[in-house]
Amino acid sequence: MSQAFYEALTQNSPGIIKRYLENDDYKVHAVLSVIARAISLEYHMYKRYAEMYSSDKKENLANDFAGLVFHYLDKTLPVLERWIEDINHSEEVAERLMPHVVDIDPAVRKSAAYSLGQMNYRPAIRELISLFNDPHLWVRDTAVLSLALFEDEALYPLVLSLMREGPSFKILAMDVLARIKSDQSKALVERYLNDADESVRRAARQAFSRF
Repeated sequence: MSQAFYEALTQNSPGIIKRYLENDDYKVHAVLSVIARAISLEYHMYKRYAEMYSSDKKENLANDFAGLVFHYLDKTLPVLERWIEDINHSEEVAERLMPHVVDIDPAVRKSAAYSLGQMNYRPAIRELISLFNDPHLWVRDTAVLSLALFEDEALYPLVLSLMREGPSFKILAMDVLARIKSDQSKALVERYLNDADESVRRAARQAFSRF
């Protein structure tokens, strides 16, 4: 992210930011997390850009978002630099973040889930899985994206949870497994192609098609 921002700044080109983000929801969420700390970003704008790649106006939205990020690079780059510095001391920071996974504020839970994934803090894996049952969509989505960063290390605790959880949990798990994209995660998805629940079977088919 920082490299794309610096290249955009030095070459005076928002197109570099657009290419960096292209069709990658995780990168969009990451950039939104940075820019929301740098400027006052209203929720409806946050939501609009977070969902832009599923919109029928995604090309216009992608251009708008790249332009917005480019316009505020002078404010976002210092935030990003501090963030990178924090990640370099991530274990200590991660330990302090862990209690915030169950914070009363969904925005705090979402930020904690995102940061713990970025830090690749393995003790957070089970906590991230527990957020699949969070009442707030953005918290659940962030937990999915963060858990996928742990790749095969997330599979064993995820399998244990799959054995006792219901359809809504399984649907999110199929998304994680597809994002991990390993032989083991593919084999796990295959197990659910014949699940008793139609919504789970559909999610498994969609996930399987992504391998």
